Amino acid sequence: MDMRSLAQRALTESALPDEAITVNQRALIDKILARYSAEFTVFRELLQNADDAGASECELRLVSEPRPIPHVPDTRALLTQWTFRNNGAPFSDADWHRLRRIAEGNPDPERIGAFGVGFYSLFSVCDEPIVSSGDQLMGFFWKGDALFTRRAHAPAQAASSTGVPWTTFLMALREPTPFPESPLALCQFLATSLTFTSHVRSVGLYLDDQLLCHLDKHVGAPEPLVPSRHLKATSPEKIMVVQELHTSPLQVHVRVARCILLEAAEAAAAAADKPSLRQTLLSAFSKTAGAGIASMLSNAFGTAPPDAAASRDMVLENVAQHLETVQASLPLRFVSAHIRVHAPAALSRELERSTKKGLPSSMPLHIVHMRRDDIDAMALPETLTHSVDKHVGMLFDGLTPQLDAQGRVFIGFRTHQTTSFAGHLAARFIPTVERESLDFIDRYCARWNTELLALGGFVARAIYEAEIHRLGAQWCHVDERERLLEAALHTMRFFSFRSSSPSTRVSAALEDAFFACCTRPCISLMSTEGLRSSDAVRFPSAMLADFCRDIAVIPPAHIEAADVFVMQLRLRHMVRDITMEDVFAELAHRPLSTDEMVACLRWWCQVAAHPAYEPSLCAQLVRAAVVTSDDGVQALSDVSTVLHTGKLPPTIVRPPTCLHYAVSRHFRPGELGRVFGWADLSVLAWVEYMLSLDQSSAPDVRAAHGLSQSPRNAEEVLSTLAWTWGHIPHAQMRAIVERLAPLACIPTRAGMKRPADAYFSSVSLFSDLPVVAFPTMPIRGHAEKMLEALGVRRHVDIQLIFDRLLAGGDWSHMDLVAYLAKQSAHLTPTEMQRLTNTPIFPAEGDTKQYMACQLYEPSDALRALRVPILDWRGRSWRASSDEARFLFSLGLQRHMPLPEVLERASGSDAALGVVARTYLLDKFASVYADVYSLKEASKYAFVPAQDGRLYPPTQVYTDAAAASMQWPIAAVSAVDATKLQLPAHPTGSAIVHKLCSSPPQTHEEACRVFAFLSTVRTYTPRDLETLRDAPIVPVQGRGHLPPASCYFAGARDAPSEYQAVFAYVDFGPAATVFLRACGVSDEPSTSELVEMLMDDAPHFYHLCPSPDAYVLVLRRIADHMSELPPSTRQRMRHVPFLLCLQQARTDDDHASGSASYALRSAPDIVLVDDAHAHMLFCDHVFVAPHDDVIEPLYASLGSPYLSKLVTESYSVKGRVLPDTPRAKDIRQTVLERTPLFLFEKRAMASRDIQHDAAWLDDVLTVHEVTEPGIQQTRVLTYQGHTWKDVQRCSAMATRPSTWKQALILHVATDMELDWFEVASALCKSLLRRQHLQDVLLFMTVLSSPLRSLKRKGFHVDKILAQQAKTSAPLVPAPEPAWDSYEAQLRQMFPDADPAHVARLLRSFQDHHLQQASEAMLSGYPKVATSVEKPSHPQPPVQTPAQPPASLDKTREMMPPPTQPPKASGGNLFQQIRTRFSGRPSSLANGTSSIRRPGQSEPITQTSEIQRHVQNAIQSSRPDASSIIQSKSQTRDVREAASTYCDVNGMDVDLRLAGHVVGMKVYVSTDLDGPTTLSNNRAALERLIELVYRPVGAIFGVNPQSMHVFCDTQGPSIAFNRGGSIFLNLRYYLAWHDADVQANRLVNPLISVYFSVAHELAHNLVLAHNSEHEFYFSSIAEQYFMSLAQYIATLST
Repeated sequence: MDMRSLAQRALTESALPDEAITVNQRALIDKILARYSAEFTVFRELLQNADDAGASECELRLVSEPRPIPHVPDTRALLTQWTFRNNGAPFSDADWHRLRRIAEGNPDPERIGAFGVGFYSLFSVCDEPIVSSGDQLMGFFWKGDALFTRRAHAPAQAASSTGVPWTTFLMALREPTPFPESPLALCQFLATSLTFTSHVRSVGLYLDDQLLCHLDKHVGAPEPLVPSRHLKATSPEKIMVVQELHTSPLQVHVRVARCILLEAAEAAAAAADKPSLRQTLLSAFSKTAGAGIASMLSNAFGTAPPDAAASRDMVLENVAQHLETVQASLPLRFVSAHIRVHAPAALSRELERSTKKGLPSSMPLHIVHMRRDDIDAMALPETLTHSVDKHVGMLFDGLTPQLDAQGRVFIGFRTHQTTSFAGHLAARFIPTVERESLDFIDRYCARWNTELLALGGFVARAIYEAEIHRLGAQWCHVDERERLLEAALHTMRFFSFRSSSPSTRVSAALEDAFFACCTRPCISLMSTEGLRSSDAVRFPSAMLADFCRDIAVIPPAHIEAADVFVMQLRLRHMVRDITMEDVFAELAHRPLSTDEMVACLRWWCQVAAHPAYEPSLCAQLVRAAVVTSDDGVQALSDVSTVLHTGKLPPTIVRPPTCLHYAVSRHFRPGELGRVFGWADLSVLAWVEYMLSLDQSSAPDVRAAHGLSQSPRNAEEVLSTLAWTWGHIPHAQMRAIVERLAPLACIPTRAGMKRPADAYFSSVSLFSDLPVVAFPTMPIRGHAEKMLEALGVRRHVDIQLIFDRLLAGGDWSHMDLVAYLAKQSAHLTPTEMQRLTNTPIFPAEGDTKQYMACQLYEPSDALRALRVPILDWRGRSWRASSDEARFLFSLGLQRHMPLPEVLERASGSDAALGVVARTYLLDKFASVYADVYSLKEASKYAFVPAQDGRLYPPTQVYTDAAAASMQWPIAAVSAVDATKLQLPAHPTGSAIVHKLCSSPPQTHEEACRVFAFLSTVRTYTPRDLETLRDAPIVPVQGRGHLPPASCYFAGARDAPSEYQAVFAYVDFGPAATVFLRACGVSDEPSTSELVEMLMDDAPHFYHLCPSPDAYVLVLRRIADHMSELPPSTRQRMRHVPFLLCLQQARTDDDHASGSASYALRSAPDIVLVDDAHAHMLFCDHVFVAPHDDVIEPLYASLGSPYLSKLVTESYSVKGRVLPDTPRAKDIRQTVLERTPLFLFEKRAMASRDIQHDAAWLDDVLTVHEVTEPGIQQTRVLTYQGHTWKDVQRCSAMATRPSTWKQALILHVATDMELDWFEVASALCKSLLRRQHLQDVLLFMTVLSSPLRSLKRKGFHVDKILAQQAKTSAPLVPAPEPAWDSYEAQLRQMFPDADPAHVARLLRSFQDHHLQQASEAMLSGYPKVATSVEKPSHPQPPVQTPAQPPASLDKTREMMPPPTQPPKASGGNLFQQIRTRFSGRPSSLANGTSSIRRPGQSEPITQTSEIQRHVQNAIQSSRPDASSIIQSKSQTRDVREAASTYCDVNGMDVDLRLAGHVVGMKVYVSTDLDGPTTLSNNRAALERLIELVYRPVGAIFGVNPQSMHVFCDTQGPSIAFNRGGSIFLNLRYYLAWHDADVQANRLVNPLISVYFSVAHELAHNLVLAHNSEHEFYFSSIAEQYFMSLAQYIATLST
């Protein structure tokens, strides 16, 4: 059984008595009344009860406190009692019974009350109300928190006007209360409440028995309202259906006391006086704002405007006027719908459960509607007795629909819910408990309300349709149309649906039903053409309004004023924009006027500009449109041309295919043509049209317009031609000439003639010529040109001249030329050709006749060239004369052709050649520049050279340096050389040929030749490629080498070994350009370097001064390994060119410092990744140099790792002791610390983790092994040989094959536990791949005290907290060695008081020595001493004397870095934290394992940590490089604390500048080395001798591995490069040099100490992570005492 069944059974079987639920009735009523927060709640509920009781009259009588002036009501007085009575049916016994029960509503479905709590609203104003009805009354009173009632017989009272006794509610107010809201607001509420009451027809409001307001409602006879058959009268779920509609006139009359209107007048005045925001701002910022000044003065002097109450008192002086009533009436339209309900049984059941009454079978729905005419019909007082009477209409404010405000939903009475349109809506909605909004929370109530709202939308639509159809029926009255459109606009605004409140579901439901209740997707609209369905109405278009006048559109005023309604029409696609079909239909329906056609064509031009324009639509427009104008009727389909007034005047006779000019004149030229394809009316087309009129069969047409019919007609046409002749295209000119040439259209003195038969009046050679004679047109300008083009003659025929004048001997050839020169512009091409081909001109010294083209103009220069000259004797020759120009046009030559000039210049006649060259150069710019070409000129050897010979222009050069290679040099000026296009240098192919066949032999000759060749720019890539491998470079001792095998000696300081192997040349800066282009480079490429090493590596190694120099070469190869081709990399694997070394083994099984170097191939060289194994087998293997750059190179070429060659095995020789206390402690330590290690490993490389700490907890077992303990065997297999080493070890781990889920850690009992061996053994199971750094980190985590780990950044707080909870440690901590601590502190602080040292040590709980030393650095009591201490105690290096306190020009050339944070007070560690504060280890943000309670912190040996610290220091080594370039191996100490060490590297480009006190100093490439050393030598000496070397001596670092560098920018304080440490001088100068000069060495020493410790840690860990931080801290801690001791001696 389920839990409920069991619980039900238990309750059934229980023998305990039942207990009734008690209710605190006072609290219950208070909580119920808290839901009724609206104003006038009590009155609303009482009116509702009266209406439910069938009352027709109601009175609300208010009683105020006693006043000095009786019978004069004062609305400001406090009220003491409310009395409400109605003439409804007296209470029945059931009513009296329900009155006593809370939350038991009236079950009558015809009643509004549903929840049974309305009456209890009376308790919001009084405690003990009394109800009297009929002859009974009931009083309510409290006893504690319980409410009781008492019945009694009611005293006799007067009956109502209908004779029915009053039902009275007496409410003695709990305390004197002001008038509810205001009298005006109460009157407005009563007027609004009267709207939808079913029975109540009048309501009276009295104050102290004086009438304040009386309201009467009169409902007229209903008229049926028949909705359209297309409207659906059912709700969406068909629960409800509207059976009938009718509309009734509703008249509300009011009689109101003038004292109420006074309040209305004050409200209206306040609203009028209240300035808008715009007015307020303008007043505030206006210079002439007098009101603002008045306000300021009134505020300053305490004056204020008269109080509104004072004005009220003045008005109330006349009591009679105060009590007089003013009457008004409001006409409304009351549309009612009779709804039949068919609800499903389930819905009825649920709603009855919620409302406590059944659903009605039918119910009404009402909407208050107000027409535009009703507003004008509002009855207000015609004569105003008092000024306040005009405000009587304000009593209807809550009732009168406002177009800009929403109506309210009435559920009996008004609620807070708006209807979303202007009308009020009343129906049997189900409200919330407080009756202020519709219930959409309960899904059944929401379903009922939604259905009812849908029918509300239907009724609204029916009202709208009826009103629009009523207005449409009056459209026939033209003079009423404006009024009808305003009434339609009123209706559209009335039914504009906006977002309702508080629930927007009301507006959504009403709006959807309003538009969706029609079976057709349309709505009736009043358009510009009257009543239309929306599918026949369009949205107006401003572009179409000027010519589309018959399309029914929504009036533009409606779109602007009823924007909400119109927007719904658009969103619901009920009204569309005007379509093309609409436009075409109207155009086909009627012709357009001129203005309409202009507007139509303008609109279409805009349509054509749209990207979606479809050109095929244009044909429809053209077919439909017709224009009518003064020129007649013209269909656009007949139009093909448009008159362009720039081509033809508008006065011409236009062809019928030309668009009427009255239309086309409104458009720009070409605008219509681009859209409609209409061309401009051409002159040719017009002429052809006029010629067609000349040939017309109609005599009157020919007489009126015939071109050949009369001089007047000819003048009209030809004058128009003359006007436009200058703009006619040549093709049209020729066509017009062809059309008019055979036509007798030229009026002359001899009649109408053809153009070729007519002469201009200027031709007077003969008197009988037909000269042109127009009636009025003068012959000049374009007219003259036009006639000339038509063929009208300007001169007499040439043959006639020859026959009459020249043959008769009257004229010479010079006279003929003079005449023809004047007429040259009018000669025809045929006549010019005849003159050109006729030999009529004599030559000088010859009687023969020549054509003009066979002669030259008379000039001395041409005579010197011995050519035939035109005979012009007796007259002066001017080349600019008309005669000369005419002869030139006939072919007379002015200059010799270029080939003839060049032939004379290169001929054997030297004198003629000089004349010809002089003539060529003199006339070159004006005559021969455009025809001269080097290709043609190269056929003639006419250019003189310096050797006295003539050469073609392509074989002589202008650059004198070309003589260095035996080329001829031109003997002409630079200007003439430019004219003749002489080349400056030979071509590239010629140079290549000559250079390869005859290279320079000496160094001096090569300098000259290569310097000349550097100036040549004629090489092609092929030429340079040929020279790259040609032996043209003389190299001393090596003959001639190709440029690709040579390198510039001065480009960089090449090492001596490079110079001995590679050919370095230097022919001067001038030769560099040519040599670099041919392939000479600054240094050998990586590929060349590799090829040289593989060819002769021993020779190159022999040339290197040291193995480090050879390592630098290998570093370069490693950096550029990716650039080498695969074939080269494959060959490198087998060539013995890689450097390796073999170290001898000392007696203590360690590698000695001596080593032998050799060159071997990669497979023969071993990479050391196991330092311990290398110490054991160092004398048997050749290993790669320890360099982070070149080791990947060796590995990529096949060098094996030492760990792969050495196999390890373990064996247990002693007896195994399980579960010993020591084994348990070790296991617990391992399990406790392993999560710390794995968390850090996960942050670095999570993929390497094979098992987690939980796995280790499951499988780890620790056993002890007795003597002889555990034996470790290592076997090296190398090049076919095997070596073996057997040693004892303290720990090993095995995984038995019989049980894979077990890991056994064996530890030897006879040896001190080496945590390194434990970490190494466990890492093999925890990690997939093991690195030395991982083992060292794990060892440190296992062996270090927890507090030491915490200082290093590990998160061990949980472990320490658990240890603190244990009551007794498993292993007691040993007693501190106080004597040893005191001795160490006295050694560090010799003058310290011994008693103070002893007390200070014992004052700390742990780490006594470290914390005490920190405290004493800040000061301590001293004992008196007479021993003099040196000012600067010396560490193990010699310190020179203090240099002078001066800082040279360093800051001028090196910008200082940002100043570091200063340590203000505090001890040494506080200063360290301030100086090097950064992010903690990543473990500090994680979690570690939890130590078991009671576990004490183990005492761990630090020998392993010290050993690794020593390894880090011993790994430091000198850097022998003179150039430092790197992008990957640099470890920076950056200035910013948050990025203190950037292990991603930096761009390093440093050069060795020199040595200062024995230490190398490097500078960046943008600094000059000697200058930097000279300017900063004193500061460098201070840094090295007083700070840097003392710190190095503290650590025991090899001084040769410490260097200084200087740069000008960047954040690097220091960096580690392959074990060499570099410290930045720039930061020292900015931060510490001033302190050092002032003998303040503490801060500089601390800063450099931690910088060096940081870089030493990078010898063990490359990355900057918590592992690096661990070793950094370990190094700093291990040598801290030495630093503290040294600083302590400084302080004394």
